[in-house]
Amino acid sequence: INAEYGKHEGSTMGGVLGTVAADSPIGFAVLAVAMTVFLYSSTIVDYGLQSSGPLDLKQAMVLWLLVFGATVSHWFAERRSLRGQIRGTAAGDVIRVASGTYVVTESLPIGDGVTVDGGGEVVIRAKGVPVLETMAKGATLRNLTLEVLGRTEDDIDCVIIGGGSDVVLENCKISCTSGDAVRIFGESTRPTLKDCVITHGRQQGVMVSDGASPVLHKCTISEFTGPCVMVIHDADPTFRDCTIHGSDKEGVVFHEQAKGQLLGCHIHSNRLSGVMISACDPKVDRCRVLNCGFGGITVRRGGRGRISRCELKRNKVGGMLVGVLSEGAEPVVEQCQISQNSQWGVVVHSAAGGTFERCRIEENGGGGIQVQGATYGCFRDCTVHGRNSSPAMEVRTRVRDQVHSTSKVEFEHCVVDPPMK
Repeated sequence: INAEYGKHEGSTMGGVLGTVAADSPIGFAVLAVAMTVFLYSSTIVDYGLQSSGPLDLKQAMVLWLLVFGATVSHWFAERRSLRGQIRGTAAGDVIRVASGTYVVTESLPIGDGVTVDGGGEVVIRAKGVPVLETMAKGATLRNLTLEVLGRTEDDIDCVIIGGGSDVVLENCKISCTSGDAVRIFGESTRPTLKDCVITHGRQQGVMVSDGASPVLHKCTISEFTGPCVMVIHDADPTFRDCTIHGSDKEGVVFHEQAKGQLLGCHIHSNRLSGVMISACDPKVDRCRVLNCGFGGITVRRGGRGRISRCELKRNKVGGMLVGVLSEGAEPVVEQCQISQNSQWGVVVHSAAGGTFERCRIEENGGGGIQVQGATYGCFRDCTVHGRNSSPAMEVRTRVRDQVHSTSKVEFEHCVVDPPMK
């Protein structure tokens, strides 16, 4: 065998041995024996090469030791790597990761029932792949920082959960400069995220779709180019006591037959609406929606929703916008405090309606309630106050230079001061 072929084959065989050895020590032993037999063979007939005679003993030993050393080095390096440690675990195992920054080029292979704990000083940074893409059941990740660094056009998410997984992420920080920070999808997929900070990304913070029903508890979701939260396609998530802010668009979007609940959340300082509901029927209860650049809660075409015991304050256009620039919105709004918004407390536009019960609407810049065009619905047992020279209520029959029929909105047992304009 000529020297060039021997060098090339030795390198290739070392790579094969190293890869197999990382997965199986038994495989390493078998391949090492096979390599020894190969080196002591007197003739080489494979690959169509002409043999020049057997290797002498010294050459064979040197070549074997080089391959053996490369293989053992590869094996131990793999075993020391984060991925290697996780891959070798079984249900019930707990991995406590040493502090530091780990750069990975493959997603972490989290198995069923495994716990990975970073102690709060571990950064796992992925390049070209999600940090975590899992269908694991009974697994827990705790005290980790998970990051994907990449270009927006790469569209790589940081954490992807599907396939019926009920994985738990606790006290983790998640960010992504490429795709969504967290994407959760699929029926029977029910992960739990507790005390996580999901922040800074070029798309959505949390995308929930296709029937998934995660629970997010006391999480902060902030600073995204897209909506901080997007819920679509029959998804039914629960966000409990979360803080959602700093989106370049909406804080939370419910769309396309979405369900879900916002319970006790603080939603503020989003460039458009705090919550936008369209073609779906979610629940919003005990939430504070403040300082958003359009409406506090906006309900658009086909949107319904039950909105109760919420505080809608200091939003730019209005606290509650129903049917603005669309038709067919019919929310139920109960026991809400709608005040100090820059323009109106409640705006109901053409061909939209809804029911407002026991709400307090006061101290809004433009007035309490503005009804535009042929709207319908009911205000019942509400208290409505104007502000200085602003009216408590205003009914406009002319909208965009078109005269509409008389509004069909009903006011029952409401306290209105000053009277309707």
